[in-house]
Amino acid sequence: MQAAQYSDPVSSTQSEQAPIPDIELRVGEITTVILPEAASGGYLWDLAALHPIARLIQTDATGGNDMSDLATGNDRLVLTIEGIAPGMTRIIHARPWEGAQTNSRAVRITVRRD
Repeated sequence: MQAAQYSDPVSSTQSEQAPIPDIELRVGEITTVILPEAASGGYLWDLAALHPIARLIQTDATGGNDMSDLATGNDRLVLTIEGIAPGMTRIIHARPWEGAQTNSRAVRITVRRD
């Protein structure tokens, strides 16, 4: 099992963050992905876009590594996903009531047959 981790702290100014690296996996491969989460600011990952190319096996919302992360709301979302069909999708990190605007973030997930 491989793990992809994006480790920059999340801030309330999402547009100042570097892009999150793409995730690639093969059909049948299980991968753990650690993403920044800012639920206290209303930012959530839209995981419905995983279907039909990947299956969400497990999610775990965790705090950061130290007390400063608790104070700033720098949380992590740990996803375990399995590639189930070839294709590409993007999961969006945004405030649901705002939709995918310029301050949202996205990660591209590609599943390959090989």
